[in-house]
Amino acid sequence: MKKILNISNIYLLLFLIQQMQGLLYEGGGMLSQAIIGLMSIYSFGVAIYAFTLSDKPRYFTGLNLLIALFSIYGIIHIFTTSTDYVWALDKEVSSYRYLLYIYLSLLPIYVFYVSTVRGEFDQKKIQRWAILFLLFSFVNFVKQYLLSLDSIDGEGFTNNMGYLFVGMIPLLVFFNNKQYTQYLLLTICMIMVILSMKRGAVLVASFSLIPFVFYLWKYSTGSKRLVISLMIIAFVLGGVYFLQYMIISNDYFLQRIEDTIEGDSSLRNEIYENLWIYFTDHASLGERLLGGGANHTLEVAENYAHNDWLEILINQGVLGIIVYIVYWFNFIRTIRDCGKIEELNLAKTGLTICLVASMLMTLYSMSYGDLPFGLTMAIGICLGQITLYNSGQTTIHA
Repeated sequence: MKKILNISNIYLLLFLIQQMQGLLYEGGGMLSQAIIGLMSIYSFGVAIYAFTLSDKPRYFTGLNLLIALFSIYGIIHIFTTSTDYVWALDKEVSSYRYLLYIYLSLLPIYVFYVSTVRGEFDQKKIQRWAILFLLFSFVNFVKQYLLSLDSIDGEGFTNNMGYLFVGMIPLLVFFNNKQYTQYLLLTICMIMVILSMKRGAVLVASFSLIPFVFYLWKYSTGSKRLVISLMIIAFVLGGVYFLQYMIISNDYFLQRIEDTIEGDSSLRNEIYENLWIYFTDHASLGERLLGGGANHTLEVAENYAHNDWLEILINQGVLGIIVYIVYWFNFIRTIRDCGKIEELNLAKTGLTICLVASMLMTLYSMSYGDLPFGLTMAIGICLGQITLYNSGQTTIHA
């Protein structure tokens, strides 16, 4: 019973309940706010505890600096912004939401890291929760699709829930002892990502497959490698066939492809241009060095930048960009630290997939404030595997 009721299971259960808002209970109500509050408080407490731990992977050097930077700007924003304001899409933005979304996005990494180091995540548990995430992601996907039918043609809808399946991909690395299940789940994830009609999600998922396939090929030999090769060929041919089917049968899917080829970025280019002109032509020296403060992009362009680098440049200036570069530098160095250590093959592959996915998301999305939960879970668990190995404890390996 103690093993079932450990804090990591409760934390994950709260996340799944939160995902069911709008389906099992009213979204945005007291229950939803209570769950967000509990997860935020616990995540923050674990993050503070993790700060005190020694011998952490160097990734945390960058993450700690990034969290500290966002916290300072977010707290200043709360105390200097007395009223809520409405931005271009007629959405009200409360001052505290800037920091809340970042904490909900990044602090779970600390939770999963500490839980892994404590021995709360073995391979079976990761697999069980990954399958649960997949099921709940599918339910969310269908819910979002059904809601769209009331307002627009179902074929003309981009489903943001596709990113939930993108976050699943690095967790599937830990199905290395159940490879046919691994291939099946990976296929399901890719199909759902394509059905989401989100060009960004399709791009991220496609590039995330590269380190995954490289891992499968590298760590197989003989007849097993032949089987994997045939399955990869079948997967690629199946993907091509599925794309052809979608292009022929779904006009909206074809339109999204044509828009991408023609450079249509859903107004992102206009946002980028406006923010860059502001930074180069209108921002003061202080704003260029330290930024205009949290959510300053909403004041300048009446929208978020939809690009991490530009968002940070406007909000935190050159200082923020330097801190962000330090974060990515330490992420890459952490992967390199795994080197050729056989026991860390899975951790290295999982982190590489997470690096590729999250790095791509910085270019057209807001990754630091909206990372898929599966991605943060995979990062935390993989980092925990590194610490377990360094301390001489058992790790999950190929």
